[in-house]
Amino acid sequence: MAVEPFNAVWFAFLGTMALFGVALHLALRHRSRAIQVKVCVALAAATVVLYTFYTFKSILNPRMPEVVFWQNLPFHFCNLVAWGLIPAYLMELHPPRAAWARRGLNMLRTVCYFPGALAGLLTLTSPVIVYIGHPLCSVEAIGFYGVHSMNVILGTLLGSLGFIRPTLRGAVASVGYMLAFMVVVVFPLDAVMRATVDPNVNYFYLFNPEDAEILEMSYAAIGVPVLYMIPLVPVALTGTVGQALLYKLVSRLARAVSGRSGQDSGPDQDGRGDPGSGGQQALPTPSRA
Repeated sequence: MAVEPFNAVWFAFLGTMALFGVALHLALRHRSRAIQVKVCVALAAATVVLYTFYTFKSILNPRMPEVVFWQNLPFHFCNLVAWGLIPAYLMELHPPRAAWARRGLNMLRTVCYFPGALAGLLTLTSPVIVYIGHPLCSVEAIGFYGVHSMNVILGTLLGSLGFIRPTLRGAVASVGYMLAFMVVVVFPLDAVMRATVDPNVNYFYLFNPEDAEILEMSYAAIGVPVLYMIPLVPVALTGTVGQALLYKLVSRLARAVSGRSGQDSGPDQDGRGDPGSGGQQALPTPSRA
């Protein structure tokens, strides 16, 4: 049972992960903030461990010569998101006091929610060729598809559990944050490493699409390293704006359903309504993303 994009095994795996994400939200939505943080941090840490394990196993696998050490340090965007999800949740227990630190935390959460989850989803639909065709139960398949699925799930839970309040402004800003990081950090990193340790270093796929179909289409049209990423900016903006609109739609539907259920239940003897819906500890007001 090999995992390939859009075959039956792929749909079954991603469907299972989607159900897990929904079940996780339902299980955590009325829990205290401390429990939400502990569960999500544990899952994020497990994702990092899984990423590290399957990456090094692939590097040591003689049947996967394409996976090279210097090209697979944790500098790819999805790997950085997996790491970033840990402080994105953990700092909720000890919120920073300085204004610049609060802004930094909000930027981190915004990136994890918008391009972080979106990149995970796009990678699942258009994986690099070296991770196509592995058996479902192999470390490579579980690692690659599992890590990117958890990025989608944990990134989305930042919004659904109220750690941030996704907005259209945040959707647009998140793409700007990512572009600035690519220019200021990733491009110099790629350039230095290509000149010193490995001429094929390619973090964030700036120089080569590496057989990822979505990137291949842009590269075929432009044909110039780095610049071929420019047409992907409108695609990223369309995706993040779509995420913000979807969040607004789902939030309105949830409020409508909650309002109707509250009217149906009526107040209890203490005049506080249904104890199952209002008895949890009040949560902090989420920052706008």
